[in-house]
Amino acid sequence: ELALSKAAGRAGRVLVLELNTGQMVDDVRLSVGAGVQVSFYGRPPGAGSLPSPEELFEVIKKHYHQAAQ
Repeated sequence: ELALSKAAGRAGRVLVLELNTGQMVDDVRLSVGAGVQVSFYGRPPGAGSLPSPEELFEVIKKHYHQAAQ
């Protein structure tokens, strides 16, 4: 947990990708500490299909470019 907190502090942002409706977001926020922006992308289980690697890559790129602005 300490290593995660340090890495997140250096990055300043964390993107939570989960096949759920956000149950882990608060746990991640607690783990990374204050001052780190935590964003979420997910979908409920049974909502159709798993996100493809390409879809996840696009989400990651979107959040990366938002951070660069």
